[in-house]
Amino acid sequence: MTKIYAVSRGCYSDYRVVALFSTESDAKLFMERNPDRYDEWNDVEVYELDSHVEKLREGFSHFFVRMRRDGSATVEPSSTFIGYAPHNAFDGDPSRPESQSFNWHGWARDAEHAVKIANEHRLMLIAQEVPK
Repeated sequence: MTKIYAVSRGCYSDYRVVALFSTESDAKLFMERNPDRYDEWNDVEVYELDSHVEKLREGFSHFFVRMRRDGSATVEPSSTFIGYAPHNAFDGDPSRPESQSFNWHGWARDAEHAVKIANEHRLMLIAQEVPK
């Protein structure tokens, strides 16, 4: 995969990408050469160009599923692709298993498929629990 290097500054509503480069050294050089113009740089951000194109071409979309221990779930499309992995444990009060749930982010053909994948993860979490 081809990588691009982003120089950015600010955070939240003040966040902005200032420049993009094909090498990290050029991005750092840009930051060094512009200390007066930009006083507070973020770290150089690295992105893979077209990293999700194959999944999109195969007909997949990205989903977010919040699933309870009993298998009931809410599912919604998600535009956040990067940096999320399924939770490896249930969240919530251990004394009230019915309140426990976990989050799953990932690629699926549709919402039903996303729930099926999350449910497989739920079953693995239950199977891995240490008996009390």
